[in-house]
Amino acid sequence: MENCFDALCSALSSPTPTPFSADAPAVHPVKSAFLDGEGVELLVLMLKAKNLSRTRAIKALDHALQGREGAPLCERFVEALGLKTLFAAFMGRVRWPSSSFPFSPRPPISPLPAHPN
Repeated sequence: MENCFDALCSALSSPTPTPFSADAPAVHPVKSAFLDGEGVELLVLMLKAKNLSRTRAIKALDHALQGREGAPLCERFVEALGLKTLFAAFMGRVRWPSSSFPFSPRPPISPLPAHPN
């Protein structure tokens, strides 16, 4: 599985062929095929599935969204609610066992004695 993701990352980060004229926008053939084939949506689904492919999907998204050729892919990523899924993957849930704290969180507060005045 890792070899497939590595090949995808290599294809997505390959150099862009030079356009015929200076005014023409740079078009990356692999990234445009990735956009047409709904590759971004597939990677977002892999991010949601909490399994081994999650870290590889993050790496593939990194290669797909970079550069100015990746701008349409970035728009599709935002439309597919990929930011929500990506932030959830980075934040995760942190579970602290009660024995990991070396001290008690806060001692009980006792009432202050009244002044004799």
